[in-house]
Amino acid sequence: MADHNSRITSVAIPRPSIGPYVANSQRRAPSAAGAGGGWLEIWSDSALMRFEDNADPHMCGSLYPIAVDVREKSYTELEIKIQISSASLLNTRLELYGENDTATKVIATVAPEQSFPALGLHPVRVMVSPPWARQDIPWGLAGNITWKLRNLETGSLMGLNSSRLEIYALTGTVPKFFRDRVPVELLRRVVLPRRTWTSSDTWERYCCLLVFQHFAFRYDVRGGVARYHVPKAGTFQLARYLHDIGSRGVVNCYDQAAAMQIFLALSPTTPEVHWMFMEPFGFIRTTVLVGRGACNNPMYERNGTAPVLGRTSPDRRCFGNHAFVRVGPAAPDTKILDACCGPHTGHENLDRYIQNSIDPRCRNVGLNGRATDVAPVPDAVQRLLMA
Repeated sequence: MADHNSRITSVAIPRPSIGPYVANSQRRAPSAAGAGGGWLEIWSDSALMRFEDNADPHMCGSLYPIAVDVREKSYTELEIKIQISSASLLNTRLELYGENDTATKVIATVAPEQSFPALGLHPVRVMVSPPWARQDIPWGLAGNITWKLRNLETGSLMGLNSSRLEIYALTGTVPKFFRDRVPVELLRRVVLPRRTWTSSDTWERYCCLLVFQHFAFRYDVRGGVARYHVPKAGTFQLARYLHDIGSRGVVNCYDQAAAMQIFLALSPTTPEVHWMFMEPFGFIRTTVLVGRGACNNPMYERNGTAPVLGRTSPDRRCFGNHAFVRVGPAAPDTKILDACCGPHTGHENLDRYIQNSIDPRCRNVGLNGRATDVAPVPDAVQRLLMA
């Protein structure tokens, strides 16, 4: 089918009564589906500069990013308006869908087929339904969506125009440190990449591997100093952390635990996440230290030694303290996650985590901690800094 005038003219989303704002620093006001009725226009072909965000070098974004509740499937319903300009499209069975660079059908009509009785502008309800979408963990869809019309009677296919959309499905209730506004930069770097991961990964495992491996940070083997997180002040330099992804910058366990607490909080499956502090921690078993490889001597640059030393070597250094996260309330089977060394992706309780992490055959077991040396720090993350 050849028709250069039929096109999608606008895309709108209903305003759900729950769900956080998504704050885009390129706009003065957050563009969220807040309380209230009606529809929010999130793209129009007559005002591309108003809706399209081209400031992010990593992706094509929207100045109107939207967050919906991942457990409320009806909130991913959109209303598009399509201009029908060809008589060949009238009174015939049509399939309308949107595709992007990742999947053929990421948006499809609510009804299995469409039929237009007259030329002109027609509203059509569609559902955002990419193959990676699940109702238990966060997901995102962002970029240019190319619209297609298929004639179900002849099989012919017509390409229409593209729309710039950015939609995220998250938990309906976020922690207080977000202040009801989730930065879109966070969602772009944390939620959006999950579309290319194994669908069976839990949110805990996904976040842990993202922070431990894919962000390419390295442990500060000279001083073990935090670069982004100040636990006593409760601040986390989120903008700097996100900007430095891939830069091979240095971090410590405080930074990694805070990042994990923030990222895990985006999912309804991990509503209770605690930043945990253990002092003393002790000598670590030979493990993988974030960005450094095999290690049982985490401060090896301080004294010019090697990452791995003999278990009783007098040059071997230990962790005086250590931070990690606990998912859920204090209980014998509560999951522990550590994105600083291991990694530990949520398959251990506290006792097993300590057993697998701390070396009992070191030169001074008196420097090793126990489960009674662990406590949550309730206000470790209170404020996210985005400047």
